[in-house]
Amino acid sequence: MDTEIKTKEDVAVLITAYNEAKILGCLLENIPSTYHVYVVDDGSTDETSRIASKHRAEVVALPINIGQGAASVAGYKLLAEMDYDYLVKMDGDGQHDPGEIPKMIRKLEESNADIVVGSRVLGSTHNEAPLLRRLFLSPVTKLFP
Repeated sequence: MDTEIKTKEDVAVLITAYNEAKILGCLLENIPSTYHVYVVDDGSTDETSRIASKHRAEVVALPINIGQGAASVAGYKLLAEMDYDYLVKMDGDGQHDPGEIPKMIRKLEESNADIVVGSRVLGSTHNEAPLLRRLFLSPVTKLFP
């Protein structure tokens, strides 16, 4: 297994963001500078693009909000033209921990998989989730150990 630290030439981090100026800076500060970061600003009306630029991200500013899925596709199309070994997709709302990026890349290398998807649910006891969600999540997470 290759244990060297991946560089900007190897890893692109794609973040979709809509009106996330308040949290985006903190998120971007926690992404290692060894990765190249792209932010698709999905038609934000706040300072999302400016904050992203200030924190060394390449910004694709969409003129209108097209939704997270379509904004992700726009980012995927952009990055498909580039020569990265790995693409890490994150949301701009801070729900994903940038500290997990190296673990995901290691899992890709170890497994030769094409994709690794992180989960906030698997391995969790769901103690803080609403009751209905806890009742649903426990049986579902047992299906995917």
